[in-house]
Amino acid sequence: MLMFRHTFLNKALITGILVSVPGLAFAQTTDTSKDRGADKTGAYVSLAIEAIELNSFAGDSFSLFGEATTAAAIRGGVVVHRYFAVEGEAAIGVDNASDDGIADYESRFAGYGRARLPFGDTGFEIFARAGYAVTNIDSRNVIGGDGDGLNGISYGGGLAFNFGNADQFQLRMDYTEYNFGNDQDADALAFSVGYNF
Repeated sequence: MLMFRHTFLNKALITGILVSVPGLAFAQTTDTSKDRGADKTGAYVSLAIEAIELNSFAGDSFSLFGEATTAAAIRGGVVVHRYFAVEGEAAIGVDNASDDGIADYESRFAGYGRARLPFGDTGFEIFARAGYAVTNIDSRNVIGGDGDGLNGISYGGGLAFNFGNADQFQLRMDYTEYNFGNDQDADALAFSVGYNF
């Protein structure tokens, strides 16, 4: 089982509270008399903050691995069916995980298929997603150059809450594992606020 550092969990939980509380308060004051959007299809976009931990099970070969970092991401997708969506995301690192400055989490680009299961007219849905991610890490003086790529399959799942007239707003929490191969991977816990067109 993957073990998260206390700093990673604290950062993730604080971020989740800061993102979720204002949205839930707004949801209580928003007119929801219109039909819920469980069967609604169309495009969506969201902004996310992510707490990321990179792991190496082959030893300390990379100074960034084993430390937590933070990234900001923009996501966009299309719900093509009640139970399925496709989405892409782009992320940039906003916190240097390496205390010695040798390695930085720079960027990530990924695409996913997302299976979703709405809970009737409640606005809640659970989902699972799988895809491929291209991650860029500046590992100067560690691997031999800037912009080292760590690419591979990624997968995970989460919970979303849609609210507002016709469910145009969304709060979402998800966990994703990024498998880079060579006994290296990353775990990310993300909280996002989105808009459904």
